[in-house]
Amino acid sequence: MQAREHFFLLSIWDRIEDNVFAEARTPRGYHDTALICSDPDDAGFSRVERASSPRMPAVSYCLGTLLRNEIEDREAGKLEAATDYAASVIAARHGSGEVAAKIQAQVIVAAV
Repeated sequence: MQAREHFFLLSIWDRIEDNVFAEARTPRGYHDTALICSDPDDAGFSRVERASSPRMPAVSYCLGTLLRNEIEDREAGKLEAATDYAASVIAARHGSGEVAAKIQAQVIVAAV
């Protein structure tokens, strides 16, 4: 018997004004950063990680998305250097401490 993995996936949309489909149907949005950050704690999650430094979003994008393949295809062995560079750019723009910035999402679900 296969072991079951359990996942918690949370997708949080930006303000209603930045999401046209939701704006037409939703009376309010879930975009209050303080509330979003406190909800997992309040729900009993013991380890909630936030972007405590520019390195966290750099690692997320450079190692955790398809961008990784692009970096490795262009310069094999330069993944760490590219991640360091991305972190320095984020730090220059958003500071070297805890960082937050706007990000929007497109969600597509397909089934056979």
